[in-house]
Amino acid sequence: MKTKITITEGLSELRLIDKKIASKQKAVVGLVTRVSLLADPIKTEGGSEVYISRELQAIGDLFDRKTNIRRAIRKANEKTVLKVNDSEMSVADWLVWRREVAETEQYLYNQIRKQVQLSEVTFVQNQQRQTELKQADLIVNVDIKSVFDNLADIEETMERLDGKLSLINATTFIEF
Repeated sequence: MKTKITITEGLSELRLIDKKIASKQKAVVGLVTRVSLLADPIKTEGGSEVYISRELQAIGDLFDRKTNIRRAIRKANEKTVLKVNDSEMSVADWLVWRREVAETEQYLYNQIRKQVQLSEVTFVQNQQRQTELKQADLIVNVDIKSVFDNLADIEETMERLDGKLSLINATTFIEF
């Protein structure tokens, strides 16, 4: 029997699955060994060996469900096309852009901005101390306005993308 849920519900279930797996792993690890003089703490439930075996199977089933949900989300994201500003890509590509491209671009432009600001401050301080620098100018080899514009464009695109992704995730169904 196939399950049909929205991507939002799938993502929520993935978080729940992770919590269940962590809880089961902790319980299993805690029962892996015991001293023979001590009673089995879960003898009434069939004993530690049976319990561990059952929990390992349950963890495996949860991993399978997690994989199936992730696969269904990935397939839906590859098929769903989204337009943000003037760019159109699959949701899968937008997610890559957000995670790998946008963050790297933001970092680069912020580093350029900081370097220009630091150079300006250092240059002014050095001009005040060194007479020969009073006639010099600081040359900035980038269009700082375009750096700020690029940063603003990335941030705006990310905001719009996040809003559109929330809507798509809430309305796109997956089956697994």
